[in-house]
Amino acid sequence: MVARSTCLLLCVLLGFAPSLYGQVPQRNAERINVPLPERGHYVVDTANLLDEAAEQSLQQIAEDLQAETATPLYIVTIDSLAAHGGGGLQIEAFSKALLEQWQFESPRAANWPNSILLLVAKEDRRARIQFFHPRGRKDDRTAQEIMDAHIVRQFKRGQFSEGILAGATGLDSLVRNKTLPSAPWPMWVIVVLGGAGGLFLLFSISLYRSGLDSWAWRSMKAVIDGFSEGLSWDYGRHHGSYSGGGEYSGGGFSSDGGCSDSGGATGSW
Repeated sequence: MVARSTCLLLCVLLGFAPSLYGQVPQRNAERINVPLPERGHYVVDTANLLDEAAEQSLQQIAEDLQAETATPLYIVTIDSLAAHGGGGLQIEAFSKALLEQWQFESPRAANWPNSILLLVAKEDRRARIQFFHPRGRKDDRTAQEIMDAHIVRQFKRGQFSEGILAGATGLDSLVRNKTLPSAPWPMWVIVVLGGAGGLFLLFSISLYRSGLDSWAWRSMKAVIDGFSEGLSWDYGRHHGSYSGGGEYSGGGFSSDGGCSDSGGATGSW
């Protein structure tokens, strides 16, 4: 009887031995199917969205950021969340779970709390900037600006390499507390500015040749007269009546689809 009890006690102790010696127990079998990059690698392009030059540039940005600020920046592209074990998950939950999983798997977790993930799910048409730990509302706003103005704007044109590279460059500036690079102007702005420049040139030529008899001067005078009449009518309508007071409504920050628990920004195209 004593021998049997002793054997049972030994079995129980052996069962708890990994925990007693500080080993981490096996996690749940369900996991995100995106492998942790090898040491010194930061780009995982499973969706084949990056050309060779862009991938090299991204790797260099991430290497420099790690070496100079101790901030790991990972760039990951996938076909879809469902294809990598994320069926039923929103991209915010998927991204957060992936970073947590990589921390569990990584033997080099000293700087992990600083880590940032830029994830692009091509078929889902969703992208996410994920901070492992919250960096504050100011950084969330900046991340959303990077997402909207630098990443999604390029994706809508089918320029995935350019958008991802612009996003990584913006995140590099965020970490280093630098001003964000200027976002590229959309084509309609370029067309409008070009048209305005051409119209100004035609006006100048017309005024130079014909002076007050030119069509340019007549057009300008008609606009000025119409504007003056509008001001006079508005002044006469409201003169003598003043409505004081006012109500201020403070603005709040809202990130479309953002994950407030961990911080970051989400975009779609």
